[in-house]
This record gives sequence, C-alpha cells and structure tokens, in this order.
Amino acid sequence: KELAAFAKLDLAPGETAVARFQLGPAAFRWWDEAGGRWCIEPGIFELLVGPSSRNLPERAVIELRP
Repeated sequence: KELAAFAKLDLAPGETAVARFQLGPAAFRWWDEAGGRWCIEPGIFELLVGPSSRNLPERAVIELRP
C-alpha cells in the first residue's frame, strides 16, 4: 500500500464536504533499480479511501492499459 494523495478537511460537527483527487501517471510508477528508471506497468489497481490507514471503507478498482 502506498499513499498517493490526501486532503485535510476541517469540518464542524454534522458538516459534510467532498474531497476530489486526480491521480496522474506518477501515482502508479515505481523505480526499477536494475534499469535505473521509473516504470509504469499495466494492471489492475485497488484504490482505498478513508479517514485513516486503519479505516478504509471505500474501494474502487481501476485498470491501467498499455
């Protein structure tokens, strides 16, 4: 698991808000030590959303295609 984005919302009791994120290619890349470069591989990724790393009630699955 990796933290790709976050937002801090200061809300009053009972108040609601929407936080929106746009995850670009950098959110899915990894460093290839042997190749000495950043890589993005196609595949299926699960996005987890919640107020903390221990409480992730929302999930979405996306597929990166070549």
